[in-house]
Amino acid sequence: MEQKEPKGFQNYANVDGLIQKEVRGEIDIDKLLEAQREAKITKEQFDRFLVRYARSLELDSLTGFFSKRALEPTLKQILIELGQSQEAEKRKLKLMALIVIYIDLNNFKTLNDECGHLEGDKELKTFAGRLKGSSRSYDLIFRNGGDEFVVLKPIYSHEDISEKALNGIIKKTYYGVNSDLPVRLKKNGSKFKVTAAMGYIILHKGDSIDPAEELIKRVEEKMYKDKGSNGR
Repeated sequence: MEQKEPKGFQNYANVDGLIQKEVRGEIDIDKLLEAQREAKITKEQFDRFLVRYARSLELDSLTGFFSKRALEPTLKQILIELGQSQEAEKRKLKLMALIVIYIDLNNFKTLNDECGHLEGDKELKTFAGRLKGSSRSYDLIFRNGGDEFVVLKPIYSHEDISEKALNGIIKKTYYGVNSDLPVRLKKNGSKFKVTAAMGYIILHKGDSIDPAEELIKRVEEKMYKDKGSNGR
């Protein structure tokens, strides 16, 4: 059964989502204030996210995802919460684990060379739709430049944190972005597909956690192993 956040629950991704909408002009800042007044988010959360995102967050204009600029500070904040002891947390819903996924598109350069950059942009938008469709509403998705993406999947205490459940979340993302892909033709008539190579790391509360920048490098290396093992 699909896990859903409790009614009224505002986690990091929910707050980020509200501020994304505000940045794009889709929601008035008063809505954020209303959420804070109704205690759906704490004043500390409101102030922290509002300052960071209103001043510095740039959304990727092509995909609508968070930009590379937002990745490291967001990951740092989540890792701080993951590293806190349960006794120190007052929230009923605690961050228990985090899945970090790094994705790179295979044959994307071939697509640009054979079909042009407009077709490449179209493919990025299509891929973004598949990635969003295979993600949960409170996952955080970043375009890390070019055809590279990072997904942060926080796992909270109301969710199943068994190995089977966590691997199921990862598999859903992998198959969601690699299923039913169109076959494309090169100018010489040969065929190719734009697929996704993926690396991931699962972190649990209590684990020894690397700094954000090192963690990103580690999961990127895992992605390149996947890319290499598939001969691309």
